[in-house]
Order: sequence, then C-alpha cells, then structure tokens
Amino acid sequence: MDIEHRIRNRIEAILTNDERNYAEIKRMATNDEPLEADSFAEERNLYRRIISSYRSAVSEVNKLLEENVNFLSGFYRIVESIKEKDDFQEICSQIIDCVLEDFGAEYCSLLFKEDDGSLCLEGINEDRKFLRIHSDASLLGSEEFERQLTCMAGESSECLSIEDVYKESRFNTLDFPGVVRSVLCLPITLRQITVGFLILSHSLPRYFHNNHIRILKILGNIIAPGAQIANVWIHREPRRVQ
Repeated sequence: MDIEHRIRNRIEAILTNDERNYAEIKRMATNDEPLEADSFAEERNLYRRIISSYRSAVSEVNKLLEENVNFLSGFYRIVESIKEKDDFQEICSQIIDCVLEDFGAEYCSLLFKEDDGSLCLEGINEDRKFLRIHSDASLLGSEEFERQLTCMAGESSECLSIEDVYKESRFNTLDFPGVVRSVLCLPITLRQITVGFLILSHSLPRYFHNNHIRILKILGNIIAPGAQIANVWIHREPRRVQ
C-alpha cells in the first residue's frame, strides 16, 4: 500500500505541476503574441514523464522484492543450520556466519554481559571471513567503542541505527577499522531485561535500512531464549575460534 501511495503521489504531482505551468503560460500570452505550440507536445511530454516515474517505482518494488526473497533464504539457512544444535556458542557462531553471508553486513557481533564478565563473538567479512570468540570487554579491540555503543543502544531501548559513525560526536576519539561506517545495534531482551546486544556494521554510510532492522529484531528473538546459557558461558573460558 505504501508503494502504491508513492506512485499515485508522483503522478498527481506531475499532473498538478503541468496544469499550473500551462495556466501561467496562457495567462502571460497576449492577443498580439498568441501562444504557438504543438497542441499535442505537452501531452506527449506529460505521458513520457508519467511512464518514467512509474517505471522507476516498479523498479524500486522489484528491488525490494528481490531483497526480501534473499533475506527469507538467509533466514531459512539460519534455521536449518541451528535447528539440531544444542551448543549455544556454536549456534551464535552460525548466526553470525549467516548474517555476514546473506544479509550484507561486513561485521557482526553478539555481546552478552554480566557484572562480572562478558562473552563476545565477532565476525568480519573482508578478504575472508574471520570469527573471534573472547571474554574481553571490547568490540573490535576497543573498550570505548563497546561502552559508547551499548550505552547509546540502552538509552534508545529500540534498535539503534547510526548512519555514519564519523558524524556521531561520541565517537570522535575513536579510530575505526574499515568495516565500520554505518552501524545497527539491537538490545537483546529477556523478560524485559537487556541481556546482550546484536551488532552489524558496514563500510558504507547509510547502508542499513528498515528491512535490516526487521532482520535484527527477528534474530534477537531467536537468540534471547539462550541468554541464560550465555550467562553460563561467561563464567568459563570461551573457546577461541579463528
């Protein structure tokens, strides 16, 4: 319905604008200087513009449809890859791998925190995929990045979307790696308590949009029931995978 509304608004805007232009030209014309023009020229031009706008809108719809199909395929791969697994750390690793493979992110991490420790799984997809599992209080090796990002996400309580980290004043002192320019950070909640964060980033600004946010929320709901298991893992040495 939203796409149809946008198409209709575009067409109506073109019609209204052409009507106003024609009225203005007609008003300015005098008897001594009659308006000479091909009576069908304006109509042909108008139709071409309507068709162009409509094609642009259809192309946008097709692009969104293709993206949604790809996202559904990615979700199917996640479900199939974790449905018979019992190891929570392995499940989280598989989810990160699928996010990097199917959803366009160049960096993905899952962070679970307790007062006396943390468990962090980080995946990067550049020249090759790289997965790191650790208990350090840092994301991408930066304690300050983790502190500021989780603080901002906690303040919003919803999925935090940062279009460009270089325009966010809280990150002025940080030197980001190439995979961090736009960021999504979703608090993972269990019984209304924030137990962790799911984080995506990309090297392009304004890369993520509403479909990516919907993805994170669904994944957060998948991960949340395992948060109690994550608390167990926090109190043991995590397996380090590279």
